[in-house]
Amino acid sequence: MDNLSDQSSSFVYVDGKRYSLNIEFLKRKTATGFIEDDKIYIKLPINLDKEDKIKYINILKKRLIKRIINGQIYKELKFKDGDKIHIAGKDLTIHSYINQFAKRPLIKLEDGVLGVVIPASEATKADQILNDKVIKSLIKLVLPYAILKVNSINKRSFGFKISNIKIYRPKKVVLGSCNYKNKTLAFNLRIFLCPENIIDSVIVHELCHLKVPNHSPKFWKLLYSVMPDYDEARKWINKNLYTATIPNRWYE
Repeated sequence: MDNLSDQSSSFVYVDGKRYSLNIEFLKRKTATGFIEDDKIYIKLPINLDKEDKIKYINILKKRLIKRIINGQIYKELKFKDGDKIHIAGKDLTIHSYINQFAKRPLIKLEDGVLGVVIPASEATKADQILNDKVIKSLIKLVLPYAILKVNSINKRSFGFKISNIKIYRPKKVVLGSCNYKNKTLAFNLRIFLCPENIIDSVIVHELCHLKVPNHSPKFWKLLYSVMPDYDEARKWINKNLYTATIPNRWYE
């Protein structure tokens, strides 16, 4: 830990399993950490002094190791044939079909079925193709729903200016983000597989960042004034955080 470069890696062992520990110092304001499979990531502000770097590395490492011990490890979201999901107010069933005449993968939503046609020549990659096509299709489906929902909550509770709203792929572990300067909100596709109050809690959280770009007492006072039962949503996320539909850390 004495030589702290802009990027370093080592290993830690938890219950006999080896995890790579990846530490990065970036142009950011906050310290954060998360787990993906057998990798532990810690990201810190580059302008911290050496003492604070060591302090936050130890705090985050201890916290993340505790999550591993408790079985709280991020699982990548993967869709498969036969999955039934509820998203953007719709009940959908996912199906895949191998077609010897198809020249390229296709996807079509019809009568509640999200069907993926996979060319026979690419059958060995069927699972990967299915997941990729479904995620891309769901992002397109969710975006107008998300825009309406965000604008409705914003109009009712805040009245902030919003320049853009985006939905990103669920490979990222953050649930949502707010660019305070350009007034852009972005949300993980995963949250739209959650109950409505959970979706609302993430949206409210990010909307609050349009006024307060940090997690100071001023931020929490604003958030609780709009959503007094926010802690109930937080408890739900903490309880269900590590399933296939929820990532493993709080949103920024």
